[in-house]
Amino acid sequence: MIKVFRSELYAMVHSRVAWVFMALMMLLSMAAVSVGAKYHHPAERVYFVTGARDTELERSLEQAMGPDWGQFAGYNERTGEYQMNLDKYKLMKDLGQGSYLFGRSDFLHCYEIYPERYPLETQDLFEGWAVTGIFSDLGGSIYFWMFFAAFFFGRAHTRRGYAAGILCGAKRRDLVLGRILVYVLVGALLSVLQTFLSFVLFAPRVHEVYGTAVMARGFAARLATDLFFCGLVMVFSVLICRPVLSFVASFGVVVLFFSNRAVIQLPVFQLYEKALDCIVTGEGFGSACLPLVAWMAAVFAVTGIASVLYIGRAELK
Repeated sequence: MIKVFRSELYAMVHSRVAWVFMALMMLLSMAAVSVGAKYHHPAERVYFVTGARDTELERSLEQAMGPDWGQFAGYNERTGEYQMNLDKYKLMKDLGQGSYLFGRSDFLHCYEIYPERYPLETQDLFEGWAVTGIFSDLGGSIYFWMFFAAFFFGRAHTRRGYAAGILCGAKRRDLVLGRILVYVLVGALLSVLQTFLSFVLFAPRVHEVYGTAVMARGFAARLATDLFFCGLVMVFSVLICRPVLSFVASFGVVVLFFSNRAVIQLPVFQLYEKALDCIVTGEGFGSACLPLVAWMAAVFAVTGIASVLYIGRAELK
């Protein structure tokens, strides 16, 4: 197994095709993260947090904006708040109007990030969202794994790599485990690199906001989850020798789980969300992250055994 590991690792490190492929897939993954980040910028809001309807406030709004004040402010029954039009607020501030309104104790001018609110003087607003936002954005990395698995294992079939190893006397178990070790090692490095680049590009100051411990917990949970899907899609590329078909099969399974999470909820999703909830305080993080690691190990064990059995039964010419 060690010989296969060293041989496969050497071949990958010295393969220009592999480097170009991984660079392109990394760019694709970053593009996917950018799509998620684009729609999660903090939104500036103006509120009167009254908790219930306030006739005194409504009279003040009418006095400041006229009888058509309802076009610029409205009461939300669900949240118990009066939300004011941001452009109207800025215009009134520029004209020096409504100082008695904006001096109220229930007035709130804030940036809203799902679902927390931060006062204007708070900095690093986007980074506050990014701790869970970027970590929880799994779409780009999962599609990366599907391409990577098809490239890594599918090419072995097309080049008859397994057949050559067996003809040279290597055991099928060693062939599969050796390749899986390289796959996991490279996959782990790419997972860390992808997450790191996401923060560098979209939230570079997040480390200053939360510190090393929080980021380390987030990286650990993300790595375990990434490798779970890395192992999940691997089996298709071993069992289906055509890379295109293996990608289609893994894509179908991933879409099934992602589009029907309300019906088919993998425990790994729930554990990962629980782990992200714990990364800031650290309380309960171990109880959420350790099962993630167990799921990751289990999926690699199942797919590894399936791959060994498949190669043993396959007719390799």
